[in-house]
Amino acid sequence: MAYLPYINLNHYIVSGGEATVQARWTNGLTARLSYAYTNENLPKDKNDKSMNNQYIPARKHSMTSHVDWDHQWSKHYGTNIGLDGRFLSSVDNEEFVDYYDISKGVKTIHYPAYALFKLSLVQRISNSVKVSIILDNIFLIINQNIII
Repeated sequence: MAYLPYINLNHYIVSGGEATVQARWTNGLTARLSYAYTNENLPKDKNDKSMNNQYIPARKHSMTSHVDWDHQWSKHYGTNIGLDGRFLSSVDNEEFVDYYDISKGVKTIHYPAYALFKLSLVQRISNSVKVSIILDNIFLIINQNIII
């Protein structure tokens, strides 16, 4: 069985930052927006080329969003409607042409930017029952680079 050799990486540097803004209004509406920046620097090999990352590298830019509306209609019945989104920037990665024969070298694979959205509806009945309906990937975005 083929395997990838274990390598300790020297000088592997990851830096970044994150910012979040959140608001809540008296009408039951809440919103949150978060942004993260990640800079990943792989070490260089003896030919001054970036070493292969065996995993998909971090996306430099990512953003998540959430907005929901909550209303208590009566003492025993309430509703919550939420929309969540995730946005990821594109990334290029050096990958082995053949993971079973790494002597074949590497190639650059481009993973495009994409966004996913989820819509949820929660009905609260009394204090003990919640009925939830969740629609994930509501715009049916398909990433062509995912191999199943």
